[in-house]
Amino acid sequence: MGASNDLTALLVVVWLFGLIFVLASLIRPVPPFRSRMQALFLGLPGILVGPFVLAIALGWAPKPRHPDSVPAIATAQEPQSASRAPEETGPSPSAPNGAVATTTTTNPGGPSAPEIVGLTHINKALGKRVTYSQARTRVLVSQDVPAGAWSIKEVSTKVICFVDGNNAVFFTIGERFIAANGKARQFVRHKAGEGIVLANDKVAPVEELERGTHTKLVDAVIDAGLALCGQKSVDEISNSVEEAAEAPPAAAQPVASRDNEVLLNAALAIRGADICGYDFNAASMVDYLQEHDVDQEAFTTKVEPYLVIANGILSSGNKRFCKKDFLQKFGPEGFGFIAER
Repeated sequence: MGASNDLTALLVVVWLFGLIFVLASLIRPVPPFRSRMQALFLGLPGILVGPFVLAIALGWAPKPRHPDSVPAIATAQEPQSASRAPEETGPSPSAPNGAVATTTTTNPGGPSAPEIVGLTHINKALGKRVTYSQARTRVLVSQDVPAGAWSIKEVSTKVICFVDGNNAVFFTIGERFIAANGKARQFVRHKAGEGIVLANDKVAPVEELERGTHTKLVDAVIDAGLALCGQKSVDEISNSVEEAAEAPPAAAQPVASRDNEVLLNAALAIRGADICGYDFNAASMVDYLQEHDVDQEAFTTKVEPYLVIANGILSSGNKRFCKKDFLQKFGPEGFGFIAER
């Protein structure tokens, strides 16, 4: 904005007076100039700068050297006006029910992770596919675990368990699904089609960490997972497996479910006695097997996969089940397979 007319007139008068004063000093020095050289080198440059001072006072500004830079300034200002437009513009009157444009709900971060809908694998003991479908998840961050337990680079992990499952707890590292406890290790993929079932019909494999890796974090994950879905007893786990097992095709040979139960009970007793530190009564076990028409040779041949399942069920590291569930079922007042030392 230029100077006022009065100020402009005053500046012009001052400049004209200075010009006359300097020109006169070039002929005959007038104080404060003592010589013509002083008037030439000190007064004349100031007089020459005067017109530019006057021009600026009148509102003049030099044109930009590069005209292409002018549109750039205007372009930089356009997003500001564009950003205000959605606030001032409401839904279109012609849109049904006041619907807004779909672009306002677009997630710039991309699609969210697929929903977890199931957990499946082939149960070697039953000879059937077992699929759990009641998934529950919880997101953990570093503030949710004890100090020093957060040992992964990701900012969060998703804890996964299944209400209709067998106390298996999983968690994520990036896009990988990791088995947290022994029960979850049963689902570590050995072949395609076994693992976590996602909503996009894909089956993601379950992986197992190297022993001793992320130990403190895994302990926190297990506690969170068991609290999320409720820790089940041995009987509840057995029932869950049976209920989640798919029925065999009509043409298939029916599975002897009674033999499965007998072998699983025997495997649970053998592994549980070792884990809990109880004495094992082999004679009582032999009587139990003979009572259910399972001879020693058949037992030795078929028991191995049941021992794997029993180890997964019982090796969670929490020994509270020993007296609460295990001793009552397999002790002197139950099957009589074990006894306290």
